[in-house]
Amino acid sequence: MNRKPKLARTETQSRRISINFRDSYLYSIFELGLKSLRSSQEKGIRGDAKVIQLISMCLNLIHQCLTYDFSASLDETLEEPSSNQVN
Repeated sequence: MNRKPKLARTETQSRRISINFRDSYLYSIFELGLKSLRSSQEKGIRGDAKVIQLISMCLNLIHQCLTYDFSASLDETLEEPSSNQVN
């Protein structure tokens, strides 16, 4: 096996990955959490441990979507090389 070690990602690469995830998948995941929450609420809580656990997991998923770290994807140009000349 001839494996090359993986190089650490730069901040710019991480930001681009974060932006791609946010733009491509985050809203769909959020919608799935809401649909699952609505579905579990329709079944009714009535003390059923599995339904309560499902509601808890849905709420956690929705919370994670809403608290997604957007700061990592705000400015993808911070580490871009620049060609400023000082005269």
